[in-house]
Amino acid sequence: MAQHIPGGPFANDGERKVVRYLVENGPPHWIVMSNVEVPTREGPYEIDVIVVADHALHLIDVKGVRGRVEVTGPKWVPSGRQPYGSPVAKIHGVARKLKSKLTQSHPELVRVFVDSLVVLPYEADFIDRDGRDAADVVELDGLLAALRDPARVTKPACVRDISSYHTPLVQALTGAVTLPTGPKVFGSWEVTERLGGSPDGRVTDYRAVGTAFREANDTSLLRVYRANPLLDEAERKTERHKIANAYSALRRMQGHECVVRHRDFFTGEDESSYVLVLEDVQAQPLQLLLANPARPPRLTPSGGSSPIC
Repeated sequence: MAQHIPGGPFANDGERKVVRYLVENGPPHWIVMSNVEVPTREGPYEIDVIVVADHALHLIDVKGVRGRVEVTGPKWVPSGRQPYGSPVAKIHGVARKLKSKLTQSHPELVRVFVDSLVVLPYEADFIDRDGRDAADVVELDGLLAALRDPARVTKPACVRDISSYHTPLVQALTGAVTLPTGPKVFGSWEVTERLGGSPDGRVTDYRAVGTAFREANDTSLLRVYRANPLLDEAERKTERHKIANAYSALRRMQGHECVVRHRDFFTGEDESSYVLVLEDVQAQPLQLLLANPARPPRLTPSGGSSPIC
């Protein structure tokens, strides 16, 4: 069994399943850390799992998607759900930031490769026609093989046996990461799942449930924009106005079954974030419909159909 260093509480059963699989099936010299954050000037970055293995330090983002999910440019498009930013791009960015923090305190760790993976713990039909993300996405039954693969060390300057670095790695990680204090809460919304966000970390998408009723089937989508609380009042007002454009546009539109309904827009308590609350739409994304060669004939304004030119 691998060694387990627990961090904050698990956000979902998918994370718990991945950590249990690693602990029960990994060799005794592997170290598995779960649910930690990397503090940066832009705010904390979440890491579901860290594995100190044979060839590299691996960062793992767990995505509990089920069924079909397709990579379309920089987005992941799950069937029946809203698209979200590629978790592969996000975990790559976190890996770069963590490597920088580790080498600041322990310069010798510059020779340790920091790898990043996205793990799908449930049965999913992952489609990546352009091969944009596939090399860094693995199902649970292929995770151990990926962690044991020395070919994942792609930088020639890095060693492929990090056994002599395990002690300084744990020391550096202890100083570089922090433990989350519990589920993220924005206003009256408690986060149940992180969906993705922009590579620079300025925008993060979540699924959340209202804390007043906590009905699991009554969820909303939160788009959280990071803001700079150190700006003066005029600058904060300008920044808030720019971020609120999406909410303002939705609020001015008449209600329609094909338009995502807004629920709220508010400022975080310390003015370090702005939160746009949207309806959690259960629908087929237009991108997948247009990309389907068997799509139905084009609809006309009258509701009929005509051949696609």
